[in-house]
Amino acid sequence: MYDLDILARTKPHVLGTALGFLSEELQKRVFSYSFHPSWLQVMTQPGAPDFASVETLQKIIRNQQNAGDPDWERLVILICRLDEQCAKFIHHLKQDEAFAILTAMPKTISVKAARKAFPGSWGVILDPAFKPKALSKDRISEISKQAMEVRPLNNFLVIERYKHERELLDYLRTVEINEEREIYAASDKDSMIHKLRPPFFEVLEMPEQLIRDLVPKFNPDQWALALFNVERSERRKIEAYFSEKQMYLIKERWRRFDLSPPERALFGTTREAVAATARNMKATSELAIRTSDDGTAEEKDEKAVAS
Repeated sequence: MYDLDILARTKPHVLGTALGFLSEELQKRVFSYSFHPSWLQVMTQPGAPDFASVETLQKIIRNQQNAGDPDWERLVILICRLDEQCAKFIHHLKQDEAFAILTAMPKTISVKAARKAFPGSWGVILDPAFKPKALSKDRISEISKQAMEVRPLNNFLVIERYKHERELLDYLRTVEINEEREIYAASDKDSMIHKLRPPFFEVLEMPEQLIRDLVPKFNPDQWALALFNVERSERRKIEAYFSEKQMYLIKERWRRFDLSPPERALFGTTREAVAATARNMKATSELAIRTSDDGTAEEKDEKAVAS
């Protein structure tokens, strides 16, 4: 399931086409355990059948055939879905149970969660000789219910809601900053636009430290698109981190846009890309601040090893 989630983020159209070959019941089941918001695009915007989609379908079938205990596999998926809450959830389990689950999870998730939940002892999950104690059926069922209380399974009705709000998501690619700000202020915090589309106006309001780190991640052509028609007072913090050459190139692009503007949606998709990167950087920064309390995880590990 984790591999499918990665594919949902990177190639949603391919995965959507592959799932289209499955029964509606199986599609609903797969979606219910999905992790990332990009699955909404997977389920509503499939691509044309091609070799990549057929290959993906074959992979799904092979994974089903090679699956072990379905209840255990389900538990591991439920824990993986907890995302940032995974470490906190794991920490409250018995350590032998936690290590058994962590060992079965993809290392890209388990190592991060283990280091936060069990600093100093988490390294056991990397030991190929480690043989965790199996959990009982009752315990697997109990922990699964607890995980679903933290993050319930996805309801297929969310897809209908997404289809309804997709028009607004498309429209937001064509609006200027002030209108974008007003739409987000007027929308319910639980609406799809807040969950799926980081707004560009938040980039303009970021702390200078994050803006400084964000600027080099995009080239002058991209910044020219993202900042076109943005009030000078609002874009000043970002412009402060452009070199003279970069600023010259950006202004040249703006002159061209005045004479022959690109499609409005191109400005919107560029702003979405910048805003998504900015949101990820902000989340990473906040996580680093939280984990720095009482020393970093690495410092704790070194102290434990030294002792």
